[in-house]
Amino acid sequence: MAELNRAIDELTRLNREPFQKLAGSRLSLYEELDRPASRPLPGHRYEFAERKKPRVNIDYHIDVDHNFYSVPYALVHKEVEVRLTLGTGKVLFRGGSGRREGTEN
Repeated sequence: MAELNRAIDELTRLNREPFQKLAGSRLSLYEELDRPASRPLPGHRYEFAERKKPRVNIDYHIDVDHNFYSVPYALVHKEVEVRLTLGTGKVLFRGGSGRREGTEN
């Protein structure tokens, strides 16, 4: 822990050192440019999602990782997009004007 604190102290010292050919320091430029443009972190955690593009079978089911899910019969033979997260699966279909959500499991 002491070694880590020494490394942090060294970085803090380096960031406060004035530039050789410019006015200011790394810290002053950060305070002037970067801090005002920074936004707070999102209130929710990042959720990893995997996407697949299965084709709807004649029995209006899609196969996603050897699990079968039903979708509206009007989508037979069409390609849909599946968005999988740890807790949910969404079936999306891009028809005519945009993306519509199908089923959610």
